Amino acid sequence: MTRTNPLLHMSAIFVAAASVSGCAMLGNPVGPDYRPPSFEAPSEWLSQAPLAGVAPTGWDAFGDPLLVDLVARASANNRSLAAAAADVARARALRRAAIGELWPSANASAAQSDIHNSENGLIPFGALPGGATQANVLDLELTAIWNLDLSGAIWRSVEAASARTEALDAAQMALALSIASETAETYIMLRGREGQLALAERSVEIRARTLELAQERFDVGDASRFDVERALAARQRAEARVPSLRAQIARLRLALGLLTGENPQAAARRLLGTPDNLAARDLPLNDAPLSVLARRPDVRQAERTLAATTASIGVAEGRLYPSLTLFGALGAEARNLDDLFNAESRTSLLGPSLRLPIFGRGRLRALVRSEEAAAQAALARFDHVVMSALADADAALATAGEAGRTLAALDNAVEANMRAQELARLRYESGEDSLLPLLESDRELIDVETERLDARTNLLLANVRLVRALGGPREAVVAHTEAGSANELRGRSTPDAKR
Repeated sequence: MTRTNPLLHMSAIFVAAASVSGCAMLGNPVGPDYRPPSFEAPSEWLSQAPLAGVAPTGWDAFGDPLLVDLVARASANNRSLAAAAADVARARALRRAAIGELWPSANASAAQSDIHNSENGLIPFGALPGGATQANVLDLELTAIWNLDLSGAIWRSVEAASARTEALDAAQMALALSIASETAETYIMLRGREGQLALAERSVEIRARTLELAQERFDVGDASRFDVERALAARQRAEARVPSLRAQIARLRLALGLLTGENPQAAARRLLGTPDNLAARDLPLNDAPLSVLARRPDVRQAERTLAATTASIGVAEGRLYPSLTLFGALGAEARNLDDLFNAESRTSLLGPSLRLPIFGRGRLRALVRSEEAAAQAALARFDHVVMSALADADAALATAGEAGRTLAALDNAVEANMRAQELARLRYESGEDSLLPLLESDRELIDVETERLDARTNLLLANVRLVRALGGPREAVVAHTEAGSANELRGRSTPDAKR
């Protein structure tokens, strides 16, 4: 009699199963197909800020190499960002594991057993024809098992894992942008406080010169003691502001050290004596609202989370359908090594297993409804994120534009106050006016210079918030995110929705 080759038999069965599974995968898997939500983005911004040109390519648009270095250090050393990167790596590994569920798994085993049977037991092995109470058994076996994805539920789990990975990747990008922005804002506030300290110290010098002038005029009888005391009080008031500013500067330097993941004291010392090279200017922009939505990582994260929850509905629905598992085993068994590879020593097993949930279907349907509710919640969150992103970007544009106009106006005010202060000094020295107009002009000049410095700081901070609101520097945005999300927000299909 001709023996059928079990290996060929098993291979034929698995090839046929692969064809069946492939045909099933070409059909529609259970659950809803994901379609990105439609959203009507405005064609232009509400703000009329005078910004035009090309969007900034990075933090170097602020003109300060030290700022670029600090942002790079913070991005490289931040522990939260390292944890987010590990979460993304874990999600990618889980996605590969989900893909592996689509294909059969195989295992090989080898065993050697020394068997000793009782001669006085229920079955007297020694008395049986050919029986033996002792035997040495060698066994080799190759097993394969395949869960055929007839319903497409496994494929839906791959879709969900892919979308979750992309959502975590977007969350990592959002965290990196947040850390970079916080570092830039802290550095800008530090430079602002340093500028205020320089102004405060200059104010002390001006008040001291005014006091000397009042004292000289008092000594020759051209001024009263009241002028001297008033000038002294003005100098002391100016001196009182200096310690507070120095304390704020020290705190901001230490904060930068913490943000960059360095020893705070060492980082603070490294910042001592460094120049302020920040360029307070309008950042050019030509991005339409749709482009901004495509680039913002929080919008990308919300959209990918929605895709993952939609795919999870199919995973839950798949539990209501029959599952077919194909199992096969091919091996050899013999009592000695010489016979192990003979044709007569071969063993084989092949058979399908079909499972259909009968009881507990109400619980499974409840799980489907739970996933549907999760998808509805994700859709609501996506809508909220999109609306918040548009409002955030428009507000940032308006703030940056107004901050630029404020700074320009204060530049003119400083020039006018400088001329007024010089005239007041000349009139006091010539005896035409009392000390009061000079003190007032000194105070007004310092006040308007402080306002201008604050306006410069506010413009720089507004530019940081503008960069953040627009999705971050261009080089920090992954190319496929920019292209893919723009298509998704226009209502096109995503790769995850295709089989």
